[in-house]
Amino acid sequence: HNTRPDARIPFQLLPQTATRTPFDPHKVTLEEIDEVLEEYDDGPFFCGDMITAADIAWAPYLERYAVQLPMLYSDALPELEPRSREYPAIKEWFDAMEDLIPCWACRVMGDPNVYAGLLKEAVEEEGVEYVDRVPKTVANALHRNSFPGDILWKQYASGKPYLAATPAEECAAQLVRNRQTLLETASSDTTTQIHLSKDDVDVALREICDSLINVEDDDQAAGLSPKAHDLVTRLTKDLTAPKDMGMLPLRSLRLLSPSAVDQITQPLNPSDITQKSTPPPSPTDSLFFS
Repeated sequence: HNTRPDARIPFQLLPQTATRTPFDPHKVTLEEIDEVLEEYDDGPFFCGDMITAADIAWAPYLERYAVQLPMLYSDALPELEPRSREYPAIKEWFDAMEDLIPCWACRVMGDPNVYAGLLKEAVEEEGVEYVDRVPKTVANALHRNSFPGDILWKQYASGKPYLAATPAEECAAQLVRNRQTLLETASSDTTTQIHLSKDDVDVALREICDSLINVEDDDQAAGLSPKAHDLVTRLTKDLTAPKDMGMLPLRSLRLLSPSAVDQITQPLNPSDITQKSTPPPSPTDSLFFS
C-alpha cells in the first residue's frame, strides 16, 4: 500500500461502500504487533534496542493507525487506540521513536493533522460518522513533560550548519526563507474574516518571527497583534509536517495559536462526533514547496 503522507486512509473503509471495515481485524493486527514488540526484552523497537528497517517500514502505518482508528472507531476504545495502555509495547515503541530517534521528531515524523484530514476527506464522501478530533493520546505526545525536544533538536542539528539552534528559531528561519511566497498567498486569501494586505502580512511575519526567537515564556501568543494572530491561524492550518518543516519546528508555530493549544488541552465532547465538518486542508499541497 502507498505510505506517502498523501495516501488515502489504509484499510479502514470497505471499497465503494459507506461502511467501516470490521472491528476484529484491526484489533487482531494491534494485538499481534504488540506481541511482536514484546519478543525482545532488551529494547522497545521491533528488533530490540536499535532501530532497524522493520521500524521504518511499520512507522507510516502505525502513526496513521494512532490517529485514524480512534477517530473512526470511537465506540471501540481503548481496544482500537494504539497509544493506550491496552497495547503497552506499542505505546513504548511510539515513545521510543519520539524520545530516542532525533531525526524522527525533528524531520521525519508525520503530521497528525494531515492523517486526520485524510480520514475526514474519505469518510465525509461516504457519510460515515467519525470523531472530528485528533486523539488526545496523539495530540499530547510532543507536549509531555518528559519529552526531550530541546535535547533531540540539539542532537539532530549537530554538524548541520544550515539548521538553526532551536526548533523555534528553525521555524522562524523557514518563514523568512519563504517570505515572498507567504506574502503572495496570505494576502490573496479570501476565506478569512480579516483581510491582510502584503504590508500587513510582512509586519505580522516580523511579529511572529520575533516571538519565536525571543519569547521564552509559555504564553508566547499573548503579545501578538490581532493580525499576527490571524496569520498564525492561517499558517497552522496550511503548513504541514514533514512536507513544509519538521514536527518540532511546526509545533513551535502551533503553540502561538490559541486554537491549537485548545485542541491539545480540551477533552473530547459528544459534539465532536459528526458526519459534517469544515473541509480539511488538502494534505497533498505544500504552502512552501510545489
